[in-house]
Amino acid sequence: MTFGKAVGAIIGLVSLLVGCGSKEPYQQRNCVWHFEDQPMQLQPGERLMPLLGAHAKTEVHGYHRCKHSRAAMGAALKRLASIT
Repeated sequence: MTFGKAVGAIIGLVSLLVGCGSKEPYQQRNCVWHFEDQPMQLQPGERLMPLLGAHAKTEVHGYHRCKHSRAAMGAALKRLASIT
């Protein structure tokens, strides 16, 4: 492996781990989960698990952005969680 390829590989790994400075869409601030800047209303004791992109789930519910999604309940989103 040449020096240039080694440096490229290292930079690629670091950017993969750090995420190139990208901000995660789901964040917890002051004990409240937000999608981007919109607060989410979760039931007390529910734990949010961000999945791919704009999707997240709790043990019972599925979410698209900050909205509860009846079409994508938490149990149905287990397959998405397996690929994250």
